[in-house]
Order: sequence, then structure tokens, then C-alpha cells
Amino acid sequence: MVTLHAHPFPAGAVISAARIDIGTEACSHPLRTLIVTPRIVRAIAVITTVSSLLILLAAFLVPLLMRLGHSGTGLVLWDMLGPLCHQKQDRSFFVMGWQMGLCARCTALFLFTFAAGLMISIRPRLLLRRRPMYALSAAAMLPMLAEVGIALALDTDFDVHIRMMTGALYGGGSTAFTLMLAHDAGCWLEKKRRQRKERRTP
Repeated sequence: MVTLHAHPFPAGAVISAARIDIGTEACSHPLRTLIVTPRIVRAIAVITTVSSLLILLAAFLVPLLMRLGHSGTGLVLWDMLGPLCHQKQDRSFFVMGWQMGLCARCTALFLFTFAAGLMISIRPRLLLRRRPMYALSAAAMLPMLAEVGIALALDTDFDVHIRMMTGALYGGGSTAFTLMLAHDAGCWLEKKRRQRKERRTP
């Protein structure tokens, strides 16, 4: 059973989200032409990048505000981050003597979610590498799933640095995997749209 703490325990630079800009060539060979990417993929990439950045900023602001004496605002941010993280003291980092708003795993997870979303926004051609991207993103998610499974099965806990590394891999992998699925779904829909258009054209 997860226990949520009511307050933090005592003890960055904003990067604009780049928008995806993929050409409008037809969906043919994925490695030779640019695949049409629907607006939903652009929206997912931008929302993922911006929301992850805001969550990270809120997590870092919690100890800063507590340190500066603005405990009311700090506790509001702490409570807002509560549904996203268990916020356990022994699994978290401390800044200026106060606990961050996210545990070590969630901090790394959202950091690499932000990084993956921003990287794919800047280099959308990465989405064209279907097989290696699917394989790498799926492999990146496995360590955290295995760690959680082992911890539940053996009723044990892993070192905070291991949790941080597996969280980072999962954040980047799950983001890339989700964008790949949205990208391929958009390509499939684009093919169907073109086929219907060709059938209606005399």
C-alpha cells in the first residue's frame, strides 16, 4: 500500500518545446521518404515536452520555496505532485535541506520523458527508423518493469540510484514508443485517406 506524505521533509532553465516538422510526402518506404505525421503526433510531442518540464520545475520549486519561507506555496505544489509520485522520504533527493517534490525515480523518469519528447521534436526523422526505434524503446522499458516485479515478488527494495536509472530508461523509452505508435497510426490513416480519394477520382 502506497503512503502519501502530507508535506516535504527538511533534511532550472526553461527550454522551449520544438514543434515536429515532418514533410508531406506520401507514406511509402519508411527509410526513403518522410512519412506524413498527423497533427496528433505533433500535439503529443509538444504536450509531453511541456508538461514534463512543468512537472520537473514544480518538483525543484518545492524545496526552494520551503527554504525561502514560502511554505504555503511549496505545500500546494507538493500536494499537486502527490498523485504522480509516492514522495517517500527515503527514496527522494534533498535540495537545500528540503525534500524534492518527486522521488528519485520519478525525477529521472520525467527528465528523460522531457528529453525524449524534445529530441524527437527536433529530429523527427528518428521516427522513420521503425524497427530499431521500437526495439530500443521496448528494451529501455524492461529494466524498470523487471525491477518492480522483483521488488513485489520478493518484498524487497532496490537502491535509490538503481531506481533512478531504471526510471530514466522507462521515461525515455515509453515516450519514444508512444510517439512511434501515434506516428504509425497516423501513417496508416493517411494511406487509407489517400486510397479513398483515389477511388473517388475518375
